Amino acid sequence: MFNRDNWIEIWSTIKSNKLRSVLTAFGVFWGIFILIIMLGASKGFEDGLNENFEGIATNSAFMWSQSSSIPYKGYNAGRRWTINNYDIKSIKTLVPDLDLIAPRLQGSFNDSGENVVYGEMKGSYSVFGDYPEYFQIIPIDITSGRSLNQRDIDEERKVCVIGEDIVEEIFRGTDPIDEYIEVDNVYFKIVGVAHPKTQMNIGSNPKSTVYIPFTTLQKTYGYGNEVHFFCFTAKKDVMVEEVEEDIKAFLLKQHDLSPEDTKAIGGFNMQKEFIKLNGVYKGVSFLSWIVGLGTLLAGIIGVGNIMLIVIKERTKEIGIKRALGAQSKMIRNQILFESAILTVFAGFFGLFFSVAFLELVSMISDEATKDAFIHFVPEANLRMGLAALVILILGGIFAGLFPASRATSIKPIDALRDE
Repeated sequence: MFNRDNWIEIWSTIKSNKLRSVLTAFGVFWGIFILIIMLGASKGFEDGLNENFEGIATNSAFMWSQSSSIPYKGYNAGRRWTINNYDIKSIKTLVPDLDLIAPRLQGSFNDSGENVVYGEMKGSYSVFGDYPEYFQIIPIDITSGRSLNQRDIDEERKVCVIGEDIVEEIFRGTDPIDEYIEVDNVYFKIVGVAHPKTQMNIGSNPKSTVYIPFTTLQKTYGYGNEVHFFCFTAKKDVMVEEVEEDIKAFLLKQHDLSPEDTKAIGGFNMQKEFIKLNGVYKGVSFLSWIVGLGTLLAGIIGVGNIMLIVIKERTKEIGIKRALGAQSKMIRNQILFESAILTVFAGFFGLFFSVAFLELVSMISDEATKDAFIHFVPEANLRMGLAALVILILGGIFAGLFPASRATSIKPIDALRDE
């Protein structure tokens, strides 16, 4: 089967019908090209999604107070109310499926003027008051020093953790640990440097944020018992939505808000968003396989059709071979071999150019989307390439089955009479 004469015969067939051979090969080339490109894009979306949610407690949600929208118990619509320390303590006690809860306070924004000073260096950054539990829900890497701890909360220590951009801009990259910075006219000792573990920003970019113990910020800024918003997680195997509903019911009752008021409490359910995005990924992945395989199948069917035409053109040749003693098995294997070679040859180039194209797009999109919500870097991995190669080989053989059967069914006497 794999002798020199077979290769010469295949090459002669291709040369005698160059345009037809090129168009047939292009159908297979385009099919495998589209399949690999779509699978690579799908894989890039999956990796970007996983990177974006890396380390984040996806069974979490965020909640904050908003103006009421329904008059209730003598109060007019539009009433402002605030969450407080008592609410947080009560939620911990009254909501059994709650795992973690972390209240937050916003000190000042990064666009509110130069609020951070170190010597002659000044900058404008976001300031938040946090509990250690917050970093279990939205994690950060501590590249130097330590994170905030419970003693910082209990003793209302004037310490802070700063983002790495602040180190670069204020300290010019030198080690800031144990140095003091002035934040909104109050001095804080730097105990740690933070680097974000995820592209997702909740309230501010961790790289340009000053983290202060919640109790310290609450007292320093004169917020009393006020809580601006809080995040929480549900226990294992409990849907966040269930915990969310329990917390909302408590807050509405506690602050004399209508049980029907859906606008008095704002929120963001991380679990819901993750499920939605995961569903989008699965849909994109499924669509990629359907479209890619459909395009590839069209190319393979084209190969089968062309092989039928080739059989028709070579009827007399086949008849001569049969008359000289060639067995049906030999004729069938020859046709299958020609079909597989044409398919695999075109598919190899499709695979090569699709991988090269993905590499080019990856280099461009890696830089373009590094700060985007989803860091999109398409890639073609070995598993996809091998799967495509197997599909090609099977497709090539399948494409030649009917033409091969047609060839072996030709009687020598009928073939010799063919004009």
